[in-house]
Amino acid sequence: IVLDMTYDAKCLFYNWRNKLKEEAFAIGRQGSMEANRLVRRTAKMEANVGRLALIFQMLRWACGETTDTLVDEKSIRCALRMHAFMEESYTRILDIVDAHSIEPDKKEFLDLLGNSFTTAEAIAAGVEVGMSASGVKKNLPKLIHQKYISKKAHGLYEKVPSCSLQTLSTLGTFPLSEAHADSESSQSTPNTIVPKCNDNNHQNQTPTI
Repeated sequence: IVLDMTYDAKCLFYNWRNKLKEEAFAIGRQGSMEANRLVRRTAKMEANVGRLALIFQMLRWACGETTDTLVDEKSIRCALRMHAFMEESYTRILDIVDAHSIEPDKKEFLDLLGNSFTTAEAIAAGVEVGMSASGVKKNLPKLIHQKYISKKAHGLYEKVPSCSLQTLSTLGTFPLSEAHADSESSQSTPNTIVPKCNDNNHQNQTPTI
């Protein structure tokens, strides 16, 4: 199915795409492995949102909400919300994977510490796992960078709460539709024809494939 977009839909879609490209360019300049991974993922987002918008448009047409001639603003908004849900799910699952991929020695070290701890307590825990004081001081910044801990003040640290496997069961709770989204998306192109369920002129229409 090949459909064009309404003017409002194009404005919304291309504004989102341009902002996405700007963010991807800024991330790409960092040159790190994580940055390169994000840039590769953003390269596919534009096409994914376009496909999702087409699917939503056809679903809404099948329910008698809109036409099958143009992708409107509401379908673009639905696609962007679904995309946000997918990104949220990806991020939360990635947190789970990262939490379970920590090196055994670092995990043993962190397990000995409370939710909040001082440098002295970290050194004491390091001794128990065979880590020198200098090794602990060297590893603390790495653990901060890996987002296992955060620095609250000089010599004071706090563990970053990580996702558990139970998080997987709640991934579907991310809100995909809200009242304000429907009210915003209803402001589509004025020329868009919205057929009613009892409109005999549209009951037997089939989409162009």
